[in-house]
Amino acid sequence: MRVLGIGVDMVEVGRFRDMTADPRPTRQFLTEGESQRMKLEALTPRSLAGIFAAKEAIIKASGSAWPQRAIFFNDIEVDHRPNGAPHARFLDAVPANVQILLSVSHTQEHAIAFAMVVQGDNGNERRPGQDTADDLL
Repeated sequence: MRVLGIGVDMVEVGRFRDMTADPRPTRQFLTEGESQRMKLEALTPRSLAGIFAAKEAIIKASGSAWPQRAIFFNDIEVDHRPNGAPHARFLDAVPANVQILLSVSHTQEHAIAFAMVVQGDNGNERRPGQDTADDLL
């Protein structure tokens, strides 16, 4: 597995408090799928801050990976795996076997995200000693 880029971002949750009542500003950073999830799941300001921080971190990592190519908020979709772990994917075509490794954390006042864009032989290769999702449950 080869690391193409890393990024980190931290935001204040307070910036997202009004967006749960009036979601119009979220159009600037949520995809259509994320907007639908916001309606269905009633995403909290902490969740919105986490999504924003995740996308910012991924954009920063992508800038290192592909300096000649601009990645925007709507090129990335953030969701959760069944076990609750954050997951993100590029919606547009990217080079083969590229994946995003993502970690997001929150407090009442802040959300922080760390992203790594990696490329491997098959995009899902297991490194020696690496736990799988099944190992962690």
